[in-house]
Amino acid sequence: MKKICTSLVALALAASHLAAQNWSPLTLGETHHFRLKDSTHITHTVRIDSSLTLPNGNTIFFLNRVLRRWDAVDSTYAWVNQGQFLGQTATRRADGHWVFEGLNKLTDVLNLTIIPTASVGQSWVSNASTGQTASVTAAALSSVLGQPDSVKTIQFSDGATWLLSKTHGLLRCPDPQTAGLEVQLSGLETKQLGDRLYRFEDFFTYEVGDVFEIRSSDDGLGGGTSEHSKRTVIQRKLLSDGVEHTFDRYAKFSSYGFGGTQNWTRHDTITETVFRSAHPHISAYPNQAIRVEDWWGDRGTAVATFHEQELRIGAYLPVVGWHSCGLFHELQTTDVWAGFSENLLACRPGQFYQERYRAG
Repeated sequence: MKKICTSLVALALAASHLAAQNWSPLTLGETHHFRLKDSTHITHTVRIDSSLTLPNGNTIFFLNRVLRRWDAVDSTYAWVNQGQFLGQTATRRADGHWVFEGLNKLTDVLNLTIIPTASVGQSWVSNASTGQTASVTAAALSSVLGQPDSVKTIQFSDGATWLLSKTHGLLRCPDPQTAGLEVQLSGLETKQLGDRLYRFEDFFTYEVGDVFEIRSSDDGLGGGTSEHSKRTVIQRKLLSDGVEHTFDRYAKFSSYGFGGTQNWTRHDTITETVFRSAHPHISAYPNQAIRVEDWWGDRGTAVATFHEQELRIGAYLPVVGWHSCGLFHELQTTDVWAGFSENLLACRPGQFYQERYRAG
């Protein structure tokens, strides 16, 4: 009898624990990392980059907005501020409902209402335009990223399923941009749980003896040059705001243009300094554009990924005509190319850079 009573008390406490929670799919100041099933790296990331509180008590959270190419029209253009799989904004209404919206140019408009505080059996209209409904079908205590948490299941009338937790936020949901494949929470940046981004300390801990393979090119109207080299770290010096590496370089160069085509090799020693203030962290997940300043002073994009224990970094290079386009720059509304949209970017020939690094 004592064992039965103890179990009943535990169940009552668990139910009380679930009911008293302040549920929220996303946390302000947190970066939520997700992976597609069987993926070996981060495939989706969501964070709130800013917010706006309205007089009616609603709060609009602007989700991480990225740059994407406008392939359907012209590969020389790209749209900025495009929402990811959860859209561009998440509005937390005064009544506790969350409305995810994606009003971008590249995907179908997303409009999805979630009630994080709903109890088991409660139903609501999740999309008024399509008649889609949702309901909470289960709630229980579980383990999330190695920590105990309360988890509830939200089932949608179209077959989609969301898992929400109180402490860790969204755990699982479909990505409508990948044919409905589900993503699973794999890390929380601020809490240092699971997957995390690469920071200055992670990326620039190269030691003496480490080897890099680097390909780069610099193209222009008058011609261009390219380099394919292997560099070995022969000296490493820590600075107050960065680190200085000296490399032994074996390189093959080529050039083309008005002076004709030339090829030559070089064996020399070069020194490079990287400053911490310029690299607070490196975006180490695919398809996430990070802004960089190029040597023209314009804004460019670069991506990085961690694949098979190897960190790869490179410029984002759509192929346009006879050259590769690695730089995007912002256009004003008066620009003759794209005066109809202030969110449109254009690319032009520029620098290409690719680096592969493996410790040791």
